Amino acid sequence: ATKVTTVLKATPNSLTLDVTDNGTGLKGEVPSSLKRRARLLRGKVSGIDLPDRGARMTLRLAIPRRLPFAH
Repeated sequence: ATKVTTVLKATPNSLTLDVTDNGTGLKGEVPSSLKRRARLLRGKVSGIDLPDRGARMTLRLAIPRRLPFAH
């Protein structure tokens, strides 16, 4: 790839990271190392090949609710 774009979005309940590049693509499969890392973070990763070359990977993480302090 010669160009990579990232977009990070946060909401009160989730964090989403999109990474897009103009490389050779995923050839239909997210690399197993990225799947493993997403599992370790209790998140989900997905990926698609783009029509004009390249790929987009998306990592979604849930943000756990904080428990109120006990007094």
